[in-house]
Amino acid sequence: MTPANENLPKNIVMLQDLSGIVTYLRKLKTVLTWCFPEARVIVPKEPNTISTSIDQQAANVFAQLQHHEQLSLEDPLVLVGHSQGGLRGHALLRNFGDRLDIRGLVTMSTPWEGAPIITCSPEDLQHFLKLLRKSRLPNIIRAA
Repeated sequence: MTPANENLPKNIVMLQDLSGIVTYLRKLKTVLTWCFPEARVIVPKEPNTISTSIDQQAANVFAQLQHHEQLSLEDPLVLVGHSQGGLRGHALLRNFGDRLDIRGLVTMSTPWEGAPIITCSPEDLQHFLKLLRKSRLPNIIRAA
């Protein structure tokens, strides 16, 4: 590796949003892989993010990173989170930063001050997500 590449990220962990629509993540992963060819881009599996707290979600991501076959916890990481993924990344940094070498947190459209929809019941949110998946929005996201 040349000295100019020393400060480039070696491991990029991408954290998805609440909806679970991962099409944009695939595109972003492609771009990140192209921009940082020597980096490993990791996309943890996200279980139901509606029924678990942000701290529980961060603990789940930490557990996956602990058991990732190509990653050591001493390896430097850059976290990239979209929307709720940004909150999850912040919780990962806050709760597990002493056990991970997190060099940066990049967030996109993260609701740092909360979002009105979060005040509804889990059932209402599930219903909203079903409507969202049936709408044209996922097709618009795929076409982007």
